[in-house]
Amino acid sequence: MKEMKRFKLLLILIAIGLFAIYQFLPFGDYCIGIVNGLIFLGLILIYLIIFTYEIYLNFKEKKYEKKDFDKSSLIITSGLILLLFISQNLNFFESKTILLAKTQDSFEFELSLKKNEKFALIEKWMDYDCHYSGNYKIKNDTLRLFGNIPNIDTIYFIDKKRNRLISINDFKPRFQIEKTCY
Repeated sequence: MKEMKRFKLLLILIAIGLFAIYQFLPFGDYCIGIVNGLIFLGLILIYLIIFTYEIYLNFKEKKYEKKDFDKSSLIITSGLILLLFISQNLNFFESKTILLAKTQDSFEFELSLKKNEKFALIEKWMDYDCHYSGNYKIKNDTLRLFGNIPNIDTIYFIDKKRNRLISINDFKPRFQIEKTCY
C-alpha cells in the first residue's frame, strides 16, 4: 500500500512539474505574461511542499523500517530542472537572424527574419507578450509575411535608405530596421 501511495506522489510531482514548465514552453503562436508567472510560482510552491513530504517519508522509512533511501523523487526533480533549462534555451537551435526591426509607437512590436525564411514577431504589452511565427518572402524590396498575424500588415516595402519597413497599405505599425545581415 505504501508503494502505491509513493507512486501516486511521484506521478503528482511529475504532473505538477511538467505543467509548471509548460507555462513557459513556446508552442507555435502564444501569449505569455504575469498570469503565467503567478501560475508558475504557485505550482512550484505546491511542488516543493509535495517534494518535501516525499523526502520526509523517505527518511522516515529509512529510519524506522531500515529501507534504503528512494532516490526517485530526486531523479525526477533533477530531470524537470534540466528540462526547464533546456526549454528556456530553445532559441539556441534557431536559424541566424538576418533582419531585426522594431516599432517606436505607443505599442511595441519586434520583427526578426531568420535565414531559413521564417520570421518571429513579438507584440509587447505592459503585462504580457504575444509571439507569432510564420514564413516570409522578399522579392524586389518587398517583404511578405505569411501566417496568422493580428494587428499588423503583412506586406512591407523595404526602404534601405532610411532603414524602414513601410507598410504597402499604410497600416501601422512602422518598423525601424535595427540590424541587417542579408
